Amino acid sequence: LLLLLSLWVRKRNPFISLGIVWFFIAFLPETILPLNMIINEHRTYLPGMGFIIFLTGLAVTTAEASRQQRFRYLFPGAVFLLAGFILFNSFATYSRNKVWKDGYTLWSDVVGKNPKSFRGWIGVGNHYLKEERYKEAEKAIKRAVDIKPDYYISHGALGHLYLVTGEYEKAVEELQKAIALRPTDIRGYVDLAITYAKMRRFSKALEVLKDALEVNPYDEKIYYNMGVLYMRLGDNKTAKENFKKAILLNPYNFPSLKNLGSIYFQENKIDKALQIFEKLLNLNSYDPDISFNLGLVYERLGKREKAVEFFKKALELRPGWDLPQRKLKELKEGLPDTGRSSP
Repeated sequence: LLLLLSLWVRKRNPFISLGIVWFFIAFLPETILPLNMIINEHRTYLPGMGFIIFLTGLAVTTAEASRQQRFRYLFPGAVFLLAGFILFNSFATYSRNKVWKDGYTLWSDVVGKNPKSFRGWIGVGNHYLKEERYKEAEKAIKRAVDIKPDYYISHGALGHLYLVTGEYEKAVEELQKAIALRPTDIRGYVDLAITYAKMRRFSKALEVLKDALEVNPYDEKIYYNMGVLYMRLGDNKTAKENFKKAILLNPYNFPSLKNLGSIYFQENKIDKALQIFEKLLNLNSYDPDISFNLGLVYERLGKREKAVEFFKKALELRPGWDLPQRKLKELKEGLPDTGRSSP
């Protein structure tokens, strides 16, 4: 009926005709290829422009018609209806803002309105995971897997959950499924490598990360995790190479910088370690590990006042931490740096 209306008024009011046609053309992708969602707000933005053009044309027609005596109440009536429309949508926006309070309220609203939304159940599961409510997280993510068994993110999320809860065999199974379904998604490889490392199967973990490099040689997470593995294996030289590659891809790769600084400290390259830890301090002055590491560096350099300052700061940021307490006691008693402590 609307399309017929657009044909009927196309000469008298092309705005109304254009608005209707625009609306339907913009909605064609959604009509031809429906999604597993009741509504996606952002998918209405482009069709919404057609609706605005339609309203503009309607406003022009109403204004022109209201000049005639018999239609003199038409324009005020239209303004009244428009004001009501705006007020209704304002209230609807206010109500929706409550739904967007946090991840749980948003995704709970999604699955409440569309219980078959696998993305919604993953969102609910990830929220429970953050809150360490692992049973609820598993139940929600498994619901997503049941709805769409061939969705790689569902298996990846379930694998990550099992990694966090220490169920490593289950994690391996789910992460392998995720990789098989989407071999280009790096998250599955990284989580699988971490799982193998937790199982102390380091060679298998390295094998997985090397496979990931073939998929994407420009992902900093791969190089960081390879560096960590080589550190665990005692190969600091190769670990350094990987941390440097990660930092080259992202100069603010915090964990890689921290580990690189630790290796330099262990190798007694104190100036390089100091340079890195000072950079880290500029990036995040609230990390107690950085303050503690700077304390160790200054202690090694013989600058005990600076060392005390940073050990105290580390203790302020993490009250009750025994390592800086021990170092402060050693410095107070005038004990020499034995080199036993390392970042």
